[in-house]
Amino acid sequence: MSAYPIFLTPVCKERLWGGEALRRFGYSFAQPNIGEAWAVAALPDGDNLVENGDCRGMTLSQLWRERPELFGNPDEPEFPLLIKIIDAREDLSIQVHPNDEQAQRLEGRPYGKTECWYILDCAPDSRLVFGHNAAVSDEMERLIAAGDWTALLQQRKIQRGDFLFVPSGTVHAIGKGTILLEVQQSSDSTYRLYDYDRRDAQGNLRELHLEKCIDVTNVPHHEVSYQRRTIRHPSSTQEILTSNRLFQLSRWEVRGETQLDTRSPYALMTVVAGYGKLHHGEQAYELTAGKSVLIPHGCEGIVVEGELELFLTHPGKEPEAAESYRIGVDIGGTNLRAAVVDQAGQIVKRVAMKTFAEKGPDFVIRNLQQMIGSLMQEYPVTHIGLACPGPLDAKAGIILSPPNLPGWDRIDLKGKLAATFDIPVTLDNDANAAALGEALFGAGKGKRSVFYVTISTGIGGGFVYNGNIIQGAHFCAGEVGNMIIRPDGPAHPMLNQGSWETLASGTALNRQAQQIDQRKSLFQLEQEGNAQAKEAIEQFVANLATGIANLVHILDPDTIILGGGVMKSRHLFWEQLHRAVDERLYPQLRGKIDLQVAQLEDDAGIIGAAFLEPGA
Repeated sequence: MSAYPIFLTPVCKERLWGGEALRRFGYSFAQPNIGEAWAVAALPDGDNLVENGDCRGMTLSQLWRERPELFGNPDEPEFPLLIKIIDAREDLSIQVHPNDEQAQRLEGRPYGKTECWYILDCAPDSRLVFGHNAAVSDEMERLIAAGDWTALLQQRKIQRGDFLFVPSGTVHAIGKGTILLEVQQSSDSTYRLYDYDRRDAQGNLRELHLEKCIDVTNVPHHEVSYQRRTIRHPSSTQEILTSNRLFQLSRWEVRGETQLDTRSPYALMTVVAGYGKLHHGEQAYELTAGKSVLIPHGCEGIVVEGELELFLTHPGKEPEAAESYRIGVDIGGTNLRAAVVDQAGQIVKRVAMKTFAEKGPDFVIRNLQQMIGSLMQEYPVTHIGLACPGPLDAKAGIILSPPNLPGWDRIDLKGKLAATFDIPVTLDNDANAAALGEALFGAGKGKRSVFYVTISTGIGGGFVYNGNIIQGAHFCAGEVGNMIIRPDGPAHPMLNQGSWETLASGTALNRQAQQIDQRKSLFQLEQEGNAQAKEAIEQFVANLATGIANLVHILDPDTIILGGGVMKSRHLFWEQLHRAVDERLYPQLRGKIDLQVAQLEDDAGIIGAAFLEPGA
């Protein structure tokens, strides 16, 4: 019997915090507090019925057991996915979910609960609880016992179109006024950490699961995301939201007629808005908001026409064994970030957490090892590259007392990680790593000589020639922040008086703004017509241009790239900066300098770190 699209009947669930907003998706219900519509589900307390064809009247779990060919004859004992649309009229409880091993140990269930959220709609100023601030489990237990939820919980503003990956072990809660699509493992194992002392319909306080919460929570909190990218087709836009071992999810906006990517082994379609038709062979099926469709194995040539917003979910897949990946790490005083990067310089997956630098190098390195280890379990990795603030000995791989990493005195980070993971490890300062990232894959791609300047709290730089970082005899090449611009300029406790950093960094701009109005930035004040701010910005541009002209006359690079936080306000001074640079150059160089804005933004350092050459 040939495969055909199988339509599923959703299961609506009453929830204390639910409302009536799910009617907009075509769901029909009599109760006033429906919080969840299980669009695709095969659990005992929520199992979709098949609406059409020879399988009509069967449940999804029956199909999985009795018609495995429809799913490509999978190995899993139970259907692995659950897709919901959630209406949070009120705040949900603070929750955390177990992973697979924990679910088997604590609940006797095969699957834990990793999920992801796409925000379909939300009220103005909506927020989520996402993560916690505890560095260690003892601190988490102390804050819970004290009921100090403000200190413990992290909150995040959201807006329509946001996407979050929520791995098991993440403390989280959906905030009131939020409507979202949730794709998760097929599990309803939820441990409640806090519920605002709410009572159920019988007047009882809802049950909490504190011991289990503490058992399964990731401490410290780490944030995981997969690469989000957009593919434009003639009559549709496909946005790939995540592709991981557990599930793959993409969002489609269809305007006309388009063939969907319903590759094997099977796909699950969830329509959230619009009207259209699904064509398969000679058959046409109506599509409206709220429709859920199983596209079984072997059901090829699915075409959708109309004006629709829909999501396609596929089962997860392992990375291709033939592909190789690199890991880039960015170690900062505030945040610790690691990412898997493919050979084209694209970030595939990233993990981030607070550094907790005050707890010393052993604590930070232990967390870093866990982050890297989790990435290597999922991807075949050939190299680890580390970007770290200086001073450091890049060749030996030793960190030498960076100001924002207290206690890191001659730490052999390269040696520690190489011994743990038994693959090549490289180390360089964060500015050099960012320079390499921009030279290979960003604004300097295809150029022979690239100088990168980051203008943020301080000023740093890196010089890349023929794809290699120029480090200098003492690994100090590119330390342009200490270049003297005005010998009579401001003093600095570590740098030269009148150095570039003291005159043109974000810190310098903030210092001048504080002298005028402590509540506003210098750029805000200049836009409001403040004459003192206007003069200060003109001087900033002059100082910035002087440093750039010095670099041109010393190195004559093909491209100078400017990045860092200050460049987010570049529209206020970019043309002025070009003119000021030209004024300071030899006549034969004027109008010929390729001044570019960094393309990779905050990812430049982590991508460049992944491509630091072993032995450099």
